[in-house]
Amino acid sequence: MDNNETAAGGRGCKRRKGRRLDTRKKLFNQAHAKVRALGERGAATLKSRHILRKARCSPSRMTIIVQAIPTLHHQAR
Repeated sequence: MDNNETAAGGRGCKRRKGRRLDTRKKLFNQAHAKVRALGERGAATLKSRHILRKARCSPSRMTIIVQAIPTLHHQAR
């Protein structure tokens, strides 16, 4: 398990072979997928932006920018 999975509450529920997930576990998986997708989209946004390569400011200011981008991305949705 990597750090992202630990922070997001672990892995989703897996069904056993030949069985269905109960409603509670299915809802948990859906909620977990939504939260994880937000984080993944935020990370993809940071990777796709060239702002980090071409920025001409102090590292402490870049930290604030990096923290703000996923927040703004989440609020825009």
